[in-house]
Amino acid sequence: MKIRKWLGSKFEVSPCYFDENGCEVSKYNKNEEGVQLFITVPFTGSGEYAGSTVEKANRKVLTEMFEAYEKEYDELKEVGGTSDLYEHPFVYGEDWVEGSCGYGYEVLVIRGDFLVENLPHGIEEAISGLEDHCIICEDTHSEIETDLFNETWDNYGESEINSAAEKTALEIVDCDGIHLENSLFAWLSVRAYDLWRSYCEIKGEYPTSEGAESAYLPLLEECGEILGERFATQIVWC
Repeated sequence: MKIRKWLGSKFEVSPCYFDENGCEVSKYNKNEEGVQLFITVPFTGSGEYAGSTVEKANRKVLTEMFEAYEKEYDELKEVGGTSDLYEHPFVYGEDWVEGSCGYGYEVLVIRGDFLVENLPHGIEEAISGLEDHCIICEDTHSEIETDLFNETWDNYGESEINSAAEKTALEIVDCDGIHLENSLFAWLSVRAYDLWRSYCEIKGEYPTSEGAESAYLPLLEECGEILGERFATQIVWC
């Protein structure tokens, strides 16, 4: 029985146990009927306080590979076909699980016996490659980070720029505050994001991920002050 190359290597391999319904159980219940040994897949665990966009991206890539394999296996079986590439089923909840716990933490786990003889074609290579490079797909990682930056912008980035711009404009222009606010925010709504990104490039500072679910957006207040001043001194609006 061939042990997978990455099992017991420099990866930290953690056992866990799931029942026949795909629910994690305590190690003290591991000998109960229907409970199977699962092994966590390295570099796939992340949440609000653990992991990074790297692990989140790897989990996305592998999950899509797992789902594609299961779909192709079912389609081949339906027409009575056979292939060495699809020798065994690989079913969610039975053979692999996206385990979860508190604070949004998720990690991929694979049933123990798949680690020694039945791991689907292509998936072993993807996981083994993590020993040398911890990101499976750079494009997916970039997409995950871009989505995180956009979400962070929507959550607080835009409002922080708007607040800084409004404060600066009010210090310059003697006009009705509500009228100023409405005009300024309408002006910023179609310009703020692009102007902020351009300002970051000029300054050589860029958004960075601080974990799997949080990011830091630089220069928001500074850029907002500049935009507020530009609006107040150059735009005819009042």
